[in-house]
Amino acid sequence: TTDTGLLQVELGGVFTRTDASTRAGGTPLMLRYGAFDWLEVSAGTDGYLTQRASAGTTGGVGNTLIGARLRLFAARGGLPILSVLPTVVLPTASRTKGLGSGDTDAALAVISGRDLPGRSHVDLSYGAASIGDGEGGRLTQHNAFVSGTLGVTPAWSPGVTLTWLSRQDAATGRALLLSADSVVTLSRRLAVDVSVVAGLNRAAPDVEISAGLSVVIGELDLDDGVHARRHRLRLRRKRGPKRPNTPTPELPARPVDAPRVSVTSHETTVRVVR
Repeated sequence: TTDTGLLQVELGGVFTRTDASTRAGGTPLMLRYGAFDWLEVSAGTDGYLTQRASAGTTGGVGNTLIGARLRLFAARGGLPILSVLPTVVLPTASRTKGLGSGDTDAALAVISGRDLPGRSHVDLSYGAASIGDGEGGRLTQHNAFVSGTLGVTPAWSPGVTLTWLSRQDAATGRALLLSADSVVTLSRRLAVDVSVVAGLNRAAPDVEISAGLSVVIGELDLDDGVHARRHRLRLRRKRGPKRPNTPTPELPARPVDAPRVSVTSHETTVRVVR
């Protein structure tokens, strides 16, 4: 979760190639605020969407998302972190243009993660969503993912994620997706993210490429900010080992997960796919 009292702004771009004749693009924006050490509230949008198919090209504003992340427990050295993520997607995208269903969607996910030796981390999640079909009916979408990251350096964390979706919409079946992503922490306040997602079955989109920028706004203490601890680790490594009688304090190395810059980020929301 975002540290208490800080606002994290995530913005970027995404390109999706569904098949040989269908393309889509978006400019997602997400705001996250650390209300308490156990609660993060969020709001975002798909931004401006474009879709190109054999029938022509359309564009317009995407859907709006509001959600939260409630951390149930996170005992250091004890049980794995466990969080609950409720999400509501508001139908602000045009149904007539084919950019949305015109229905409100709701989702709930449970995510658990644990740090492993060698600056590595693993996350597991299961979620379910109730999404509209655009014709007055509703369908249930189940989803699950397993994700692993490795802190190659304090500033660079590549990772891979395997995602399963029970169905994508009323007419499209399950999807199996494999993604490779990389997060680079530039400073205490700034990080960039790049991700490539490939569909592993026929019904899944062929490929999705996204990139984005994450900025932390608010007063930072020494131990605050989603990027601050990684940045201090990088500075410590550059300085080398601490010398005797040096007054510089030894700062604890606490691993954190740098954010994924996406409105449908696995670490933050349930991925609702139509």
